[in-house]
Amino acid sequence: VSDAMGCLDTSATYNFTYTIGISPVNGHAVSVSPNPFSSNLTIRAPGEIATIVYSLDGKKLKTAFGKNEVVIEKGDLAKGMYLLKTSVNSNIFYHNIVVY
Repeated sequence: VSDAMGCLDTSATYNFTYTIGISPVNGHAVSVSPNPFSSNLTIRAPGEIATIVYSLDGKKLKTAFGKNEVVIEKGDLAKGMYLLKTSVNSNIFYHNIVVY
């Protein structure tokens, strides 16, 4: 891409797959519910779960860890959309979550 002054710039293209609700993990399901939520969000999956909630500009806001179930409390999250990164037994999943 070049601008009016002839300066060149490059940009990278990234493809993301977002899942809302249930994702398969080795034949089992990752459940993220309720979504949207107003108090607590529960993530269920068979095995070790690590979750991170990010703002849409990439700031890490919350983390939670557990086995088979993790609960994210709304706490100080403002109403809006967030990105949830969930790692289950070394498999990584991304979900859009909404606080209302």
